[in-house]
Amino acid sequence: MAKKQDSKAKTLGAKAKKQDSKKTKKQKTDSKKQTTKAENKKAKEQEGEKQATKPKPQKNTWKTETRKLYFMVMVCFLFTQLLGLYVSQSLSLQQITVTENPEEISNSFEFFGLIIIMTAIMIAVIRLKIKVFLKIIETIAVFFASVLVFSAFVPELPAIALAGLVLVLKTVKKTIATKNMSAVLAIAGVGGILGASLGVLPAIVFLLILSLYDIIAVFFTKHMVEMAKSIIANDMAFTLSFPVKNRIFELGTGDLVMPLIFAAAVLNAPQSTFINFGTVAVSTSLIKALFVCFGALSGLVVVINLVERKKGRMLPALPPIVAGALVFFVAGTLLFG
Repeated sequence: MAKKQDSKAKTLGAKAKKQDSKKTKKQKTDSKKQTTKAENKKAKEQEGEKQATKPKPQKNTWKTETRKLYFMVMVCFLFTQLLGLYVSQSLSLQQITVTENPEEISNSFEFFGLIIIMTAIMIAVIRLKIKVFLKIIETIAVFFASVLVFSAFVPELPAIALAGLVLVLKTVKKTIATKNMSAVLAIAGVGGILGASLGVLPAIVFLLILSLYDIIAVFFTKHMVEMAKSIIANDMAFTLSFPVKNRIFELGTGDLVMPLIFAAAVLNAPQSTFINFGTVAVSTSLIKALFVCFGALSGLVVVINLVERKKGRMLPALPPIVAGALVFFVAGTLLFG
């Protein structure tokens, strides 16, 4: 009996041990689960804190601002070209030119010589820091160019009065708007009169010479860079200003004048036929002139893209602009004769 009871006691003890073992395992499992849950909860809280402190991704403002810049430049460019073409045709019809024979190639070299002289004067004035002479040069250029532009729309005396008003506005209200207005009038006037004074071939020669000169003046002698910086610093109407986010993109007036001269020369070419578009007859000269404008604009877009990639570095704009104008001129000639 004693042995049986001992056996039973042992059996009960073994069962109790098993139950204790099961309880221990269960407690350990529960403990592990609770620890895992706590760790997961903590990890989620830390992740939430990271997301809260992490800066929110900003919108790609570069693309937006660049599109805005392209739009402003393209609108201004096309408006200036169309205005200059109208002025040039008006001057050509009135036989108001600065050359006796527009078809002479020597005219190209004479104009280039004048540009070199004017550049030398500008550089001398800049280095001598005589700001009053810079203002005088600007005033003369804007006034006479504005008179030419307004003369295409109104008689001479009102044109002179309007040109004077432009100068007053430029002086009294020194804003980007008044500066750009003066620059557009200067471009349309100068480009219009020179375009009426050059034939197509002399205009091409003139642009090729200036493109080479632009490369030399920007990359080698660097005097064009010096002149551009001074013009911008003195807020002169020899550049067009386009404000974009926290900066201002500057475009030289020469980059609009030169393609206008070529387009105006094409427009004023003596031999021209007409093409009927429905009830409207359009001269082939006008079509080819518009081709030149859009070709020059494509070159200008390339320039802006390069400048944006180079982070504002100054580049010679004329070579790609002239290249685009010439390619589109050839295309227009092949299509429309």
